Amino acid sequence: MRPSLFILFFTVALSQSGKHWYYFIDQNKLAINGYDPVAYFISNQAEKGNPKFQSNYEDVLYQFSSLQNLEHFQKDPSKYVPRFGGWCAFVMAVFKEKAGFAQGRSDSDPTNFKIINNQLYLFTKTPGFDGLEKWNLNDESIMIERAEKFWKSRVMRGEKYPVKPDGIAVDARMELLDFQPLIGSWEGSNQWLVDPKTKKYSRKTPGKWIFEYDYKGYCIKDDFYYPNPLWAGPATRIYDAMKEKWFMMYMPLAQPIEYSWKMEGYFDEKGRLHGEFKSKDAQGEYIQKILFYDIEADSFKWKADRSYDNGATWIEDRVILEMKRVK
Repeated sequence: MRPSLFILFFTVALSQSGKHWYYFIDQNKLAINGYDPVAYFISNQAEKGNPKFQSNYEDVLYQFSSLQNLEHFQKDPSKYVPRFGGWCAFVMAVFKEKAGFAQGRSDSDPTNFKIINNQLYLFTKTPGFDGLEKWNLNDESIMIERAEKFWKSRVMRGEKYPVKPDGIAVDARMELLDFQPLIGSWEGSNQWLVDPKTKKYSRKTPGKWIFEYDYKGYCIKDDFYYPNPLWAGPATRIYDAMKEKWFMMYMPLAQPIEYSWKMEGYFDEKGRLHGEFKSKDAQGEYIQKILFYDIEADSFKWKADRSYDNGATWIEDRVILEMKRVK
């Protein structure tokens, strides 16, 4: 199944703009690969639409096989549009423990469909994987409930951005949007705690931090530039939908490879990013907790707490940064 699942998640059509950029639509905002949404209800079959008969509904384009079907649609568009933005209903509802992959937006095959309670549900179909067959093996009411809840969470994220943010892949995990406020170039300063007892800090040292979507828009990459390359280096940040956590890897430019780290993290309800990892430096092994906070359009702060005794005691605010967006 693995090869077909790879195709399943990475053959999506790409849309570039419009408030429903996260729907399953092509670059021209055309839905259902040009198939007629009304024909599913009238003829109970998939029929290719004709560009001569088309209608725009909520910034998404639909095509129809006849003028009559177009007129049916224009009288009540919401009756005919597919559920979940046209993405595969089964993958929207999947139980990750059983399937081996998490709920997500996966492309659908317009010829693989089912009308349920007078609504159109579309499903993926690739060699060795049929979403509709999988759907029919489950309790339909439970699957619909799960898909509705998951889709609502996608809409909540997508509606924050009236157009697709530059750099992100259309079918990327929408949790990547949690990083959107940090995307861009930042300049600022950092300070190290010199004496924990007196709270004496080092002088402010300038630095530059750049966040961007990477790997064709499926992950986050950031680079921290520091006058001393000893503390500089790139990090890659990936959202693991199976574990529902962020995983981040940092590679130092001018330090032993043992000083690299892999961090688990999450965004809280206030949009702050928390993380924790284990690594080592000249003083020995340590645990570090980091926090991105006070994230605004033009500024954010970052701090790190560190423990050299496996969490028994902590040096709070061991490193602090204040960054301003580069205009």
